[in-house]
Amino acid sequence: MKTLISVVVLVLVISIPCWASQDERSTVLITGSNRGIGLALTRQCAEEGWMVIASCRRPENASELKKLAENYPGVITSECSPGTSRSG
Repeated sequence: MKTLISVVVLVLVISIPCWASQDERSTVLITGSNRGIGLALTRQCAEEGWMVIASCRRPENASELKKLAENYPGVITSECSPGTSRSG
C-alpha cells in the first residue's frame, strides 16, 4: 500500500508543473532531492520559477543540490530524516 501511495504522490508532483498556471505556482516540497528523480524535479521546478524546499537526509553532503541552491535563490535545502515508528 505504501508503494502505491508513493507512486501516486510522485505522479502528482511530476504533473504539477504541467497544469499549474504561473499565478498558482508558489512552493513545492521535494523529498530525496539530493539525487535521482528528486534532484531532477528540484532542478525542473527551480528552472520554472517555483520556490522549492529541497529536503534530503544529509544536505551538507549533497554537492549537486548545493549548486542548485547557489544558482536559484528559490531553492532552500532542508534536512529530512525518517523517524522511527512505534507500534503497540
